[in-house]
Amino acid sequence: DAWRDTTQTEARYPNLPAGAYRFEVRVKDWSGRPTRSASLAFRILRPWWQTWWFRGILLGVSGLVVLGGLRWRNRGVLRRMVQLEALVHERTWDLETANEALEQASMVDPLTGLKNRRYLRLTMPELEGRSIRAYHQTRTPVVRGEDLVFLMVDLDHFKRVNDAHGHPAGDAVLSQAAALLRSLCREGDFVIRWGGEEFLVVGTGGDRLAADIMARNIVERVRAYTFDLGNGRSIRATCSVGYAAFPLIPGQPGLIPWEGAVELADQCLYAVKRTCRNGWLGVFRADLEVPEGLGEGLRSDLPGLVDRGQLTLRSSLPPGQPIRWRD
Repeated sequence: DAWRDTTQTEARYPNLPAGAYRFEVRVKDWSGRPTRSASLAFRILRPWWQTWWFRGILLGVSGLVVLGGLRWRNRGVLRRMVQLEALVHERTWDLETANEALEQASMVDPLTGLKNRRYLRLTMPELEGRSIRAYHQTRTPVVRGEDLVFLMVDLDHFKRVNDAHGHPAGDAVLSQAAALLRSLCREGDFVIRWGGEEFLVVGTGGDRLAADIMARNIVERVRAYTFDLGNGRSIRATCSVGYAAFPLIPGQPGLIPWEGAVELADQCLYAVKRTCRNGWLGVFRADLEVPEGLGEGLRSDLPGLVDRGQLTLRSSLPPGQPIRWRD
């Protein structure tokens, strides 16, 4: 932007930025006065890497690289997500399987493989409701195929087996008795390990008028069975059975819950055991009439209800054999 004095005959301006320029030069004569200046206009172009088109290409290429990187990263993320989801699904399935197995194990008796009381509590509400609805809808004394029959089974003198042969032999008898009871069940029936040497057979879709057939079958089959104790030893055994049908009162099917029928079957069982063992006894009602005090009497005065004819009693006891309801 200003004149510069030099004695050189050559001027160099390296690394000038791009733009328009004008170069001027003048000389001084012998007296020191400057002459007219001569000028040269010129333009310095930008290098190719600084041009707009190159920057556009560079921006586009950079965008494509970034987009490609994002897509590659997204594919990796999606692939990883799919792997994680598969892993989570596998672990969830394993966990659900384990939980289901644990749930099933919690409802199975480990010795006999039978269902336990927890299974009974979970299963009965649906069966109970179905039977009650059937009686409400038909209003008949007996609705065939809609009764629940509870048969309480107890192995007679089981303590003698443990005392004489040891607990492993007793366990073998219990396991074989469980298998025998299962084999006597119809489709839909199930057997519960009630405790000790007691079992509860639940007959679903049954008929209270034919419940004695189920009881007789159980007593006779157990009596005829030879229990293998291992090491060449075997014994014979008998059982006692008490049964009751649900609904207990057909005229008011929802008055007493299913637990009341199980309790009644238990009373019948112990009546057999006190009287003679190796037999069966059951009670039920087969009409719509609801005698006054029947509900309370089922819990506290079962012998009185039988004596007054308010409950039908069937048993394998000889005619005229007195029943010992209490000790």
